[in-house]
Amino acid sequence: MRRIALCAALAIAALPAVQAHAAKPRMGPAVRADIPGKRLFDIGVADPDRDGWQDIFTTNHKFASVFLHNDHGDRFENRIEQLGLGPDQQFPGLELLRPPDMQDPGVYIWPTDSTGEAGQLHIAATGIKAYGRVELLTKYASIRSLDNSDAVQGRDDQDRPYVDFMVRPGGELVLASNGLSDLPITFRFDETGPGAVDPSMIGVGTRGIHPEADTFQFKLRDRHGIAFADVAGDGDEDAFVATGGLGGGIASPRFLGFVQDMLLVSGDGPGGTYENEIFGSGIIKNTCRGRAVSYGDADGGGNLDLLTTCEDKPPRLWAQTLRGGFVQVLAPKVVGSAYRWAQLDRGPPALLVTTDKGLEVWKSAGGGRWDKTQTVRTGANAGQIALGDYDNSGTLDVMLAGKQSLRLLRNVHGRLHAVRGNLGLPVKTAAASFVDYDNDGRLDVDLAPQGLYRWESKRHRYVATGALRRPRTGYAIVQWADFDNDGRRDPLIATSEREFSPRSKILRRRNTSRSGHWLEVDLRGDAINREAIGASVRADLAGKGRDITQWVGQNDDSRHSQGNYRLYFGLGGHRTVQKLVVRWPHGRSTVMHHVRADRILKIAQHG
Repeated sequence: MRRIALCAALAIAALPAVQAHAAKPRMGPAVRADIPGKRLFDIGVADPDRDGWQDIFTTNHKFASVFLHNDHGDRFENRIEQLGLGPDQQFPGLELLRPPDMQDPGVYIWPTDSTGEAGQLHIAATGIKAYGRVELLTKYASIRSLDNSDAVQGRDDQDRPYVDFMVRPGGELVLASNGLSDLPITFRFDETGPGAVDPSMIGVGTRGIHPEADTFQFKLRDRHGIAFADVAGDGDEDAFVATGGLGGGIASPRFLGFVQDMLLVSGDGPGGTYENEIFGSGIIKNTCRGRAVSYGDADGGGNLDLLTTCEDKPPRLWAQTLRGGFVQVLAPKVVGSAYRWAQLDRGPPALLVTTDKGLEVWKSAGGGRWDKTQTVRTGANAGQIALGDYDNSGTLDVMLAGKQSLRLLRNVHGRLHAVRGNLGLPVKTAAASFVDYDNDGRLDVDLAPQGLYRWESKRHRYVATGALRRPRTGYAIVQWADFDNDGRRDPLIATSEREFSPRSKILRRRNTSRSGHWLEVDLRGDAINREAIGASVRADLAGKGRDITQWVGQNDDSRHSQGNYRLYFGLGGHRTVQKLVVRWPHGRSTVMHHVRADRILKIAQHG
């Protein structure tokens, strides 16, 4: 191991820097983006409408999440409801968990939740008397409070709780259950008689949305990860949403089939741009407590396959057999903390998995078989995997981040080797990201909470800059993306005490550092892989050893999501890329000469 580390150091020493000096980081105020910190689980970056401006999305369990559309870098507008990307498309705003405006006559229904308490369901009436029944699939339900209302509890022939109620004008009934998320709740109102309520007088959720009939359902969803990719084949990116599993209760026969993930297909249907097509996709959730989700061409066959990870169980792999249609195939039988696709060499991508043993590397052997090609002993179970070619050797390297350890692994001919001493980086961190913040052509590293580390070519190591330091934290998400399209990537950082903290702190800054020249590349692949997942781009600059390579997806450091496919090249003092080589997923190449710098370049695959 010592000899490998020495060779790595010598190789780095021989690599000339693209730019002799390194700019001190300067981070100014960023355009306001209202990112909810309550129960934040993940932050992602995506551009599903392909307008060239990178958007921000979050997952917040069953609480309010956002899809912040980037309006040319000038503002971020939450369009999760307008686009139909929320957890319940029929009743947008349900997840806001706040009472609606109840001035008009009618009956109003909304869920709430308090930390440490059971989920609550409110039924209130204004100016009318309402009779009805609410049916739950939870294990139990109780009447929390009655105000000018009557209620009778019962259980149906399948031992599921229901409540018959009558709410008088100005009254309110509050029910509690052992968790409302993911399980449908059914309401039945009287069609005739003195308690009959027209659907136009029923308001559901914070927005007070009217149902289509007097019998209807809604559900909250415990959302964890979202992956954006065009699986429907219409050119627009669709979204797969992985949801939780009732804290393990999904394994109970009484709940089987009622908890589902979502496949939100872009379109012009009612209620928003996206429509949930999960029931026609062939994907069956079964007992998987969903965590992370990502696309990759697992066997190198061309189609995008979908990987969904499950709490305390091996992941599940879905092969795409037709547009928007999947079939389950064998996945590696390994239970890990973090999973990530990585193009370590030619051929199919490797699936990297962090376990108690270290980092395991799995590759498809064809015919549904998987081989564990390597286990790197790291001494701790890392919670995040970051990717980048830190030594500009033309191969993708790996950094493992965990609150108990930080390991930098160098890729040598497709095999990973620990770099002795981490080249000046600390021994543990909550989250990490490779980023060339000053566009000098060498990847720097941002750690949470330690902050930004600059690569210093003369010392051949990373040096702390003091920028972006955060208070002590146990869990973090670090993302860098060029949100204003000025050529410099901007930081987006979330920190909290632990993974399931009630609230996270959000830090967003605009990178105003003195910068070298740059080139950003957006690839558009063929019809079966629009995102060009698996492709790489090499920028050849003047002089030997001045090549820089990036792989599609390497810059996405979401914990559980996927959507940031842009490639970033810091060019230092070079105003022109002598040769730009795109290697598409199936081996074909596109070569461009004398490419002008300081712009975002869109390249489409032809043939």
